[in-house]
Amino acid sequence: MTNRHSLAKLRILSALAILLPVIFTSSQVLGTSPAGPAIAYASAFGQANPPTFADPLFQQIWSRTDAPVEQGEAQRSWYWGPTPGKTLQEPFTGSQTGTRLVQYFDKARMEVNDPNGDRTSPWFVTTGLLVSDMVAGKEQIGDATYKAVGPAEIAVGGDGLGTDPDAPTYTSFRPYTSLKGPDDNRAPNRTGQSVTATINRAGTLGDNPAMGYYPGTIIAAYSNELGHNIPQAMWDFLNLKGVVQENGVLNDQTIGNWVFVMGYPITEPYWARIQINGVFYDVLFQMYQRRSLAYVPSLPQGWQVQMGNVGAHYYRWLYGGPLPAPLVPFTPTPPPPTLTPMLPNTPVLPQPTSTGLVGTPTLPSGSPTDTPWPTDGTTTPTPTFPPVPTEPPGGFIVSVHPPYGPPDGQFTFQAIGLSANEGVQVQFTNPNGDLVYPAGSNNGHYVAGPDGSLNITLVPAQAFPAAPLGVWLFQVQGLQSGLVGTVGFNLQ
Repeated sequence: MTNRHSLAKLRILSALAILLPVIFTSSQVLGTSPAGPAIAYASAFGQANPPTFADPLFQQIWSRTDAPVEQGEAQRSWYWGPTPGKTLQEPFTGSQTGTRLVQYFDKARMEVNDPNGDRTSPWFVTTGLLVSDMVAGKEQIGDATYKAVGPAEIAVGGDGLGTDPDAPTYTSFRPYTSLKGPDDNRAPNRTGQSVTATINRAGTLGDNPAMGYYPGTIIAAYSNELGHNIPQAMWDFLNLKGVVQENGVLNDQTIGNWVFVMGYPITEPYWARIQINGVFYDVLFQMYQRRSLAYVPSLPQGWQVQMGNVGAHYYRWLYGGPLPAPLVPFTPTPPPPTLTPMLPNTPVLPQPTSTGLVGTPTLPSGSPTDTPWPTDGTTTPTPTFPPVPTEPPGGFIVSVHPPYGPPDGQFTFQAIGLSANEGVQVQFTNPNGDLVYPAGSNNGHYVAGPDGSLNITLVPAQAFPAAPLGVWLFQVQGLQSGLVGTVGFNLQ
């Protein structure tokens, strides 16, 4: 069985998950599981009825990743959202009409900058750098033209500032974001270390060493372009392999080139305590140029890492009326009228270690430079290192319900997908880093049932001589199958 040090090396297992509402909820954020209610367009995008796709290529791009989720063929969080949102012609200098076609989705925005361009080009449809805009407080309205809008004082996730006024907003990350190029707020390579830094709405940074016990917080990759570290849970998600739909056919392959989908990370990852459906969770956030990511270790595997609903947030920022005043000092500094690309137009995927270097995608000729940032990766993913997880038709699932509660509360710990009747080693890691076993469990030795499942129900205050408050880990290892899994929960 692993000790507390080798535990940090455990990779998150991608598996089928129990469908739960995703973390980005509230009237401004409307992601749900496939089984949940449809998106509330009236509150998110100012329209009462679900619209159609503004362009057939928009639907094709959406269908590749999200049609399998909608159809129940893949159990993962949305890449775009359940359905398309508002369609607009927004100002865009340099185009023939002075506008460009955009369509908002829950988690991003699709754009057509040149309607007379080559529709077969992978660059005919692009994705806006919405997070960069919101953190900077300015809207991109041309290849190198911006319009000052003001701070995007919107919670990056959770129930929203109305009920959770301390949740970090896009403005909270502004002092630590690479907005001016590769030498702005550049972080050193911390591959192999744990993420313990915290952030609040006021942009105040702190440190919580307990957060480092989650294996998904170990830095797995370093993005050299802007100088930011990527934790293991997010690295796995960015390179996830699973079911996609192409030309109406379902295939198993890498879901998407993450540089194309996300852009490069523009901040370090930071922990925050946010309210989700009225319950507070520890969530690890990281801002990328085009989207944001959140890691919630107490959710079931398959739903622990999710994209933020930046499309809905961006629409609210531009069209939703006044927002609260930021707690972080905000002084807009409009850029000069012309900007020169700060980085070469060839994106390079991060090198997580000195060995196993990844390939460098080649851009097609005539690729647009839609921002002063480097253009995106190609539509054909390159190999990645370390190896990435694959969504199996079934899977090994480790879960705890509820994910959070008092020491005298009842918790149910479950593992599904073990071999029938195999021996199982179970251990718990308390907030002090000590390995402990439930009272009367013969040092954590159990036997899986004939269906390969293990269910343990206990009260921490009774099962352990002492049950300190804080982050705990529940760890399972199948002694015959070799399956290993871990999930976190909080006692408070």
